[in-house]
Amino acid sequence: MSTVREIVTNQVIDMLSQGIIPWERPWVAGSCAPRGYDMKPDQHYTGINRLLLPFQGEYLTGKMVAKYGGEVLDKSQSFIVTFKAPAKANEQGSEEEADENGTFRRWIFRYYRVYHISNTSGIEPRVKTRTDEADSLQPVERAEELVKRFIEKYKVKVEVKRCDNPHYDEATDTVTVPLMEQFHNEESYYHTLFQELIHATGHVDRLCRDVKKNGTDASRREDIVGEMGASFLMADAGLDITKIQRNSTAHIAMLLDALHQDSGLVCWAAPKAEKAYNMIAGTAE
Repeated sequence: MSTVREIVTNQVIDMLSQGIIPWERPWVAGSCAPRGYDMKPDQHYTGINRLLLPFQGEYLTGKMVAKYGGEVLDKSQSFIVTFKAPAKANEQGSEEEADENGTFRRWIFRYYRVYHISNTSGIEPRVKTRTDEADSLQPVERAEELVKRFIEKYKVKVEVKRCDNPHYDEATDTVTVPLMEQFHNEESYYHTLFQELIHATGHVDRLCRDVKKNGTDASRREDIVGEMGASFLMADAGLDITKIQRNSTAHIAMLLDALHQDSGLVCWAAPKAEKAYNMIAGTAE
């Protein structure tokens, strides 16, 4: 049976393998101090639970949902909350640690499962999140025009839903991005959406690029095409790309690594990004 440490480690590894850096996301989700439904307004989950709970707002256990007369909509969409508890003698996975009084005791990590309030019915939120406030994010007219034009002309499917893994699925020709409310600002939302739309232009029935994300040289090249094309779209929409939120150190390291491995990358990617931009914006017609 896996220990809680192993479960947590595997979950973080899985997130990283999907391109998600749990402690540095471009959208608000994991960095907005999620809280338990019974917590006081100034309380929230801390430590590793900030990484494991991806959405802002409140979480409830199944028992809490039932207690307040609600219902869980999808029981498969649960998250774990960890906590330290006294360990039994010689319990596997336990470790000795001094408490606040300096007394050494054996502790072990345990966990329970919770559901985000958006995955329940009949439960009213007790605290406001960013999306409830008057300064919530708003659509940008020119950006929405670009997105609408591409969807209508090329029939690509776009799903905007609560999630934390934006991606383009070539098999279903579908772009999936988180809700705008999950981002720090409009720029971060549209930059993410534009990158995935640029990838969608590479579909075999459009510009026919290799858009599979599998760690190959082709996928690294496609990542750069996505970066460049998104920057062109940001400029077209009048959005300041310097305002996007991301892990700049990790991102720059990735770009440098890609360029070290492929010295012709920029010259190869730039014209393809231009074609992708033209397809979305209709500037070549």
